[in-house]
Amino acid sequence: ARAHSPNDDAIPIMESLVGQMESLGIRLNRIMYTSIMTAWAKRQQPQRVEEIFQEMKSEFEGGDASCKPHRHSYVTRLRGWVRAGNVKMTIQVLNEMNVDLQQDLSIRDLNAILEAWLYSGDGKAAEKADCCLHYIFPDVMGDFLPTEHLSESEVESLISGLEISKLKWSKGLPDVFLFH
Repeated sequence: ARAHSPNDDAIPIMESLVGQMESLGIRLNRIMYTSIMTAWAKRQQPQRVEEIFQEMKSEFEGGDASCKPHRHSYVTRLRGWVRAGNVKMTIQVLNEMNVDLQQDLSIRDLNAILEAWLYSGDGKAAEKADCCLHYIFPDVMGDFLPTEHLSESEVESLISGLEISKLKWSKGLPDVFLFH
């Protein structure tokens, strides 16, 4: 409940409770970790969300099955990076979701790339998001790629990505979405 609180003192209270739990030998599980991540995500602290996620994942990899990240954990992490406008981390999280959860990404998941561009503050974010849409949905959007708003290297990256892959989600999202 504290994770969803708009109250500014929620995080110190929550961290104090976690400290007390740990001092009593009570270990965090994925639900607790995800609640803490949610609190930090709502305060637009994606790096802190990332640290907590990595701690949870490390606990799981160390043998604590109760810390196995679930879809909500990944989505909480994803939303933090999206709102920060960090396209690279958004794609990284989507790739990890695809591999770790062994699930195909949904349209809603893929929309995160477009949202991250929106929040990025990049002056050409709309055009880059449009290119992503054409890449993801060529049958719907048509073969025309609106490349006039992209630099030469961005166009080359996009075309290279199109030639190399027909976007097999099981192999991860291509770096073409980053527009180096």
